[in-house]
Amino acid sequence: LASAETRSGGALDLTLHWQALASTDRPYTVFVHLLDEAGAVRGYGDSEPGDGAYPTTGWLQAEYLADRHTVTLTPDAPDGSYRVAVGLYDPVTGARLKMPDGADQVVLETPVGVK
Repeated sequence: LASAETRSGGALDLTLHWQALASTDRPYTVFVHLLDEAGAVRGYGDSEPGDGAYPTTGWLQAEYLADRHTVTLTPDAPDGSYRVAVGLYDPVTGARLKMPDGADQVVLETPVGVK
């Protein structure tokens, strides 16, 4: 995270670091959501990895990628502590890529303050 604080209607910049465990023929889209304490999405920043420069169809096994994203908060997001949730989905079907444990997103440990 570039900063762990933002404001309603503001933006949050972060860099995700991916490691490809295998190649894929599907062009997944990254979702980055900002969740309030109740788990409601109060901000998002969906895009292809690298703003389209690093499509998942070109990822090579064992490759590492740094992927910058901007999350825009809704103007009515109340003050409080938020969490960042990230994952991948198929833009054609909307189906999220699942991890071995069945989860379809990773919620980052670092809290984000909205003031």
